[in-house]
Amino acid sequence: MSVSYLLQSDKSEFYKKQARTNIGAITAAEAPVQSVNGQTGAVVISGSGNSNLEVGSTSGSIRGINSPPEDISYTMGKNAVAFGTSTARGEGSFATGSGANASGYGSHAEGGGTQAQEQYSHAEGSSTTASGKYSHAEGGGTQAKSDAAHAEGVSTTATGNASHTEGASTKTNGTAAHAEGNGTEANQTAAHAEGDSTKANGASSHAEGNSTIANTTSSHAEGSNTRALGIASHAEGGGTTASAAYAHAEGSGTNAYQNYSHAEGYGTVASGISSHTEGENTIALGRAQHVFGINNIQDSATNDNFGTYVEIVGNGTSSTRSNARTLD
Repeated sequence: MSVSYLLQSDKSEFYKKQARTNIGAITAAEAPVQSVNGQTGAVVISGSGNSNLEVGSTSGSIRGINSPPEDISYTMGKNAVAFGTSTARGEGSFATGSGANASGYGSHAEGGGTQAQEQYSHAEGSSTTASGKYSHAEGGGTQAKSDAAHAEGVSTTATGNASHTEGASTKTNGTAAHAEGNGTEANQTAAHAEGDSTKANGASSHAEGNSTIANTTSSHAEGSNTRALGIASHAEGGGTTASAAYAHAEGSGTNAYQNYSHAEGYGTVASGISSHTEGENTIALGRAQHVFGINNIQDSATNDNFGTYVEIVGNGTSSTRSNARTLD
């Protein structure tokens, strides 16, 4: 029997090559270009029971014989191509593989159960979905939901325009955000989360390491279980917290609670505005107060009040706090 499919004349050479090299329905010899039903650029595939192609109902569309046939619920797009057991609904779309569907204009779906739903979107791999314009989803179970978004890896989701997520179970929810690693989230514009279970929740924030949180604009949390909660704050090390604007906590278990405060070392606390504490288990309660050493006796001032001393040197123990000297 003879089977023909229609091609736009300016693309006939491309599809002839596709038929020869990918389908194997015709030989490598040049297939004749003819006019069929008033359409030019048609390739006629001849043979007795050896054709693997069928013409679609719309101009320029073709499908493999195992691709689902058109019916009341499915019509191929103009100039669309469907191979395998896939469907191509969008104009100029291409689908190949098992259960892939290209429904957007100029979209491309390949692999198993992939969905390219918007114009010029691309879905590949297994059970991936590209639902934003110009989006790209690849890997396994990934979703690129916004325009120009890119999701790759396993079970990642990119929902901000121009955002990028990669790795395993990572998520972006902001424009131009980036999440990578395992279980990370970049939830605001230009946020960046990397590592394991980190969250960048502020615009232009950065969280990296393990279980870190950068919660506000321009904040940065790194290390393990650190939290940067104030604007432009920085928490690094292990279990540190920078709670106020421009605060900095570093080391292990340190806390910078007030604006511009700085806590470093081990278990130190900077509770006064612009205060600085360092060493081990030292506490600075007064404004602009500096405390260092170990286990000092804290001043009576709090938060934005100036204390009795501008500087304290601690030399206590875990059971008995004391000061080596103080400076008025």
